[in-house]
Amino acid sequence: MVYNISEDKDITKAAGRKNEKEVKKMKVRQIITLKGWVVGSGWSYSQVYDDQVIEIDADDINSMDWNWWETDADNPPAESEDTKIIVDLYAVDADIDEDTPLASHTKWVSEIWAERHAE
Repeated sequence: MVYNISEDKDITKAAGRKNEKEVKKMKVRQIITLKGWVVGSGWSYSQVYDDQVIEIDADDINSMDWNWWETDADNPPAESEDTKIIVDLYAVDADIDEDTPLASHTKWVSEIWAERHAE
């Protein structure tokens, strides 16, 4: 059988084989915490925004796509306050009071807004 590689550059796909690297999925407990910061006062609140078991690609555990966080283009964050988003990924059966997360990601809402609305 002859394959025209110029039409389908993925040789493994053209040959009808699965990709050499199988994507491994894993279940993790995702806990998203929001912490409010006020300039001159410090931390004003801390609350759990989300706590659920999700399935992710194992290769993605050390990176975070922040597209899920919504921003308002017409309403930038105030300079006197900000919100820190903390996403901790734990083993499903972890004791979150004693175990350390498998991965932890943090970002300020003002950073997300600036990245999306940079001129």
